[in-house]
Amino acid sequence: MKRAIILVMMVGCLLGRTGLAEECVQGEQTHIWIAPQPIKPGVAVRIMAVSTEAPITEVLVTNPQGKTEALDITVNTGGKPWSAWLELDPLESGRYQVEAQSIGAALACRELALGETPRKPTGWDEAHEALYAAWIERMFDGEVDEDISFPSLEPVLRDPERNFLHNALGLREDDNLPATPDCADFPYFLRSYFSWKIGLPFSYRFCNRGTAKQPPTCDTAVLNTDFVGRAASQAAFKASTLKVMNAVQSGNGRTGLAHQETDFYPVPLQREHLWPGTIYADPYGHVLVLSKWVEQTGESGILFAVDAQPDNSIARKRFWEGTFLFTNIPSAGPGFKAFRPLVNNRLLKNEELENFSLEQSELSPEEFYAQMAHLINPQGLDAKQAY
Repeated sequence: MKRAIILVMMVGCLLGRTGLAEECVQGEQTHIWIAPQPIKPGVAVRIMAVSTEAPITEVLVTNPQGKTEALDITVNTGGKPWSAWLELDPLESGRYQVEAQSIGAALACRELALGETPRKPTGWDEAHEALYAAWIERMFDGEVDEDISFPSLEPVLRDPERNFLHNALGLREDDNLPATPDCADFPYFLRSYFSWKIGLPFSYRFCNRGTAKQPPTCDTAVLNTDFVGRAASQAAFKASTLKVMNAVQSGNGRTGLAHQETDFYPVPLQREHLWPGTIYADPYGHVLVLSKWVEQTGESGILFAVDAQPDNSIARKRFWEGTFLFTNIPSAGPGFKAFRPLVNNRLLKNEELENFSLEQSELSPEEFYAQMAHLINPQGLDAKQAY
């Protein structure tokens, strides 16, 4: 008995000295992501924690010697999904642990070490959709009064301060990567680029442009699994993306809201469903990608989106009637839409989607803008602020 007690005390002292948690696992609603992979000697590690459960207030890092410290983090302020970003100095040999917390409560934990990080076949789920939203928000973020614009998508993707996935495969794959999508290509380029870096499948369709009396309709989806389970080269991504860009056009976003054979499906006009990465397809063919919510704090709230122009320039814009055109016409299904998710290499049907909604089809322009005004400014505005 005495020997057993001494053994337990020794194990307890060892755990206390190392400071490493006995169980270090990802959370059900919070996930910790790293880039690049694999982690190499002499290369800093970018960490992004993303949660659909609670705001992330602290990220703790425990090194192999058992020292734990809270590192400086950059957090988003626009609400769900919540995210925190930081950069960790190049790792030494040994095991590290990263823990994301919300006001002292642990949300998720992940172990880090030098060496290979296997790329396992994965599919789209809430964790990946949340990372996609957080990734887009950070790429196009800036002060609310700042004019955010770029000559093309290239300088955004080549900036590791903006692009969490910059050279994430460890192949210097973003060096000289061409990225010049136009308006209709823009959301597809973002989705395929993200799929390439994470190792996910993606899909697209050939659609017509519709008629004066009917929205566009589309063919069966083209499913691409070239990036699943492997670190594909830049050449492979360029070849894949060229096929996508040659296929999609403005009709892809204007499909009818109730249609099943579509790349996008309509979502409810509720803040919890309008994540960054959601598109807005106007009735005349222009497409924007939501990038950030700024909560109303005494003055007015803001909803930001980014779009691409025919000259390939990218700019951030505020939601207002002149930018987000809305009207119900027979030739289009306009409104806020999300990418139709791929599960087990199959696109989900409308009835399988928890957040599928035909709400926007029932709204007049006046009702649509009034509902959006309430989402952006739930406390309302006085006359001077509204002006």
